[in-house]
Amino acid sequence: MSERPRRRGLRFDCFGGIETAEVPGFRLEASTLAEDFHRVRLTGEIDFTCAEALAQGLIYFNGTSIEIDVSDVTFIDAATVGALVGVREKLRKQSCELYVTGARGIVRKVLGAVGPADWVPA
Repeated sequence: MSERPRRRGLRFDCFGGIETAEVPGFRLEASTLAEDFHRVRLTGEIDFTCAEALAQGLIYFNGTSIEIDVSDVTFIDAATVGALVGVREKLRKQSCELYVTGARGIVRKVLGAVGPADWVPA
């Protein structure tokens, strides 16, 4: 297992090609699908107390497009959506994209209410 440097409170560990980071409230697992594309799986509750840590964790993959699987996220709030929008804007300046998949329940409702319209399919 190799350890990546800390990024504002996040420490990435790599084992078997999957990078993971945990903070109280949520877990982030990332795998490389292509040189310029990562899939990030989020688990847990993500609210204003950890939205900044999430944004920093995603910026760690700067310069690549990111697919975020939120199927195991049980709660998000507007601060979380704001953090995701901020990451998306930074990625788009680099001709990269942020995609959100697997939204259901309250996560889908919050993304649909306060997130970009194209994040949640009809």
